[in-house]
Amino acid sequence: MSRNKARVYFFAVGVVFLLALLTYLRVRANATEAARSTRVVPTVQTSAPTRGSIARTLTFTGDILPIQQATIFPKVGGNLEQEFVDIGDYVQAGQLLALVDTTIYSQNARQARAAFMQAEATLTNAKITYERNKSLLDQNLIAKQDLDNSETAYKVAMAQDEAAGANYRNAATQLSYCRVTAPFGGFITRRYLDPGAYVTASSNVQGTTLFMLAEIQRVKIDVNILEKDVPLLGRIKNAEVKVDAYPNQTFSGRITRISQQLDLATRTMPIEVDLDNYQHLLKPGMFANVNLVMEKQNNILLLPTQVIMNDDSGSYVYRLSKDYTTHKTYIKIGISQDNMNEIVSGVTDSDQIVFMGQDLVKDGMKVRISR
Repeated sequence: MSRNKARVYFFAVGVVFLLALLTYLRVRANATEAARSTRVVPTVQTSAPTRGSIARTLTFTGDILPIQQATIFPKVGGNLEQEFVDIGDYVQAGQLLALVDTTIYSQNARQARAAFMQAEATLTNAKITYERNKSLLDQNLIAKQDLDNSETAYKVAMAQDEAAGANYRNAATQLSYCRVTAPFGGFITRRYLDPGAYVTASSNVQGTTLFMLAEIQRVKIDVNILEKDVPLLGRIKNAEVKVDAYPNQTFSGRITRISQQLDLATRTMPIEVDLDNYQHLLKPGMFANVNLVMEKQNNILLLPTQVIMNDDSGSYVYRLSKDYTTHKTYIKIGISQDNMNEIVSGVTDSDQIVFMGQDLVKDGMKVRISR
């Protein structure tokens, strides 16, 4: 009887264990099914690669500078009698800009001219005397000493005439310096003094500067090339310049001057980029971004940098198939510029690429498209 009870006991325990196992498996299956039904499908945004142009460049910044610029100051001292130009005026080479009081200088010129004319008359008289004495000596009518004296007087008169002529020309030059003229054509960008101010002839004395003159038919930008980039200068085809004043416009420039020597302090080499500026859009002092173009590609596939991901095998994007499944697709990148990348291979114009949400997906995952 005890043996039968044991059998019944073990049988009951087995039934209970089996029921518990079945219950556990059923609960687990329900939980798995519920998890599957509540799994969130990632939402992404897609777009096809675009076509455009991209360039391999060296990028620098600099300031727009006049192709020529000069500080205009008087070469003689005196009161500023008159000014004929103002800020913003365009002047031609040789045009009169200002006039310094000529009173003293014109008097000096007249005095020097009178002295020169007197020296000319003395020279003429000495020459006549010398030639007459030379003729009389040939006739033995005067002594040799008289000829020597007249020859000496003639030479002295020539020297005095030359000195008087130099003094006259110097006085005339000083008088001409009262007329302050433009050394080249350009715009008056600064005017420092008003008529009546006293000016001096020294450029080192404060207050003698009259004008700042700038020629901006062409402008230039000073750029400092890093030592490692110096070998690339031979590959540069042109320069593209952008300024904040005209954000949608690109100006074309060219390298015109290369220093050929590095600055020991900065390990850079100065070069100058010239730009035509016939419309006077570019003003001296503007801040410029300079791209020295070594290579340019047109009508190529482009993708932004944020779309492209990387792993040990290279660069890749997630391409979307028609059934909304993502596919990890490796690509080959060419030139990169301004957050855009040339796509050499891997995708085509018609491929839909995950542009936003690529961090949420994996290869072969179903996704939902954001509308």
